[in-house]
Amino acid sequence: MLMLDTERLTLIALPEEHLRYLSAGYLKLEQYLGLRPSGFHMPPGFGEMFAEALPHILESLAADPGAYPWSTHWMIVHTGTQTAIGGIGLGGPPDDTGRTVVGYFVDTRYHNRGFASEALRRLLVWAFDQPNLLAVRAETLPEGVTSQRVLIRNGFNLIGNTSEGNLIWEKLRPDPTLIP
Repeated sequence: MLMLDTERLTLIALPEEHLRYLSAGYLKLEQYLGLRPSGFHMPPGFGEMFAEALPHILESLAADPGAYPWSTHWMIVHTGTQTAIGGIGLGGPPDDTGRTVVGYFVDTRYHNRGFASEALRRLLVWAFDQPNLLAVRAETLPEGVTSQRVLIRNGFNLIGNTSEGNLIWEKLRPDPTLIP
């Protein structure tokens, strides 16, 4: 199991076994990992999206175990309280253009404290330390100002819109000549 630490957080790249616990609910995984029960509050709409995404994450890892940790869910744990406060993840290994996507959420009770920015910053350091990654993209709703601020704080630039009107953001590898 891969874990990344920041000053206040631990990001845990969940292996398939942990994802199976998670599919039974956050509480089951928290118990398995010895974390304090969080009573997790997902932002509106994220619970349904996450529930739909989890089977695809499991399928992706089963089809390509080498894609871990690129294709898994990373639990965001507040180290001071040993409580799960969110999740973050990449959309798989870099594609043939050297790109992947990122998505994240934080329990609504922990909004506006910099946790999403801190988690994203740490995951990006790890990701850009890996070979072949040239850029990371993210998508936000036009009204998703808080999430947009997280991306801007982490060096993302607005590069366009989807056909549905969502905003597309991208962060380039700081120095593409230094690919490991």
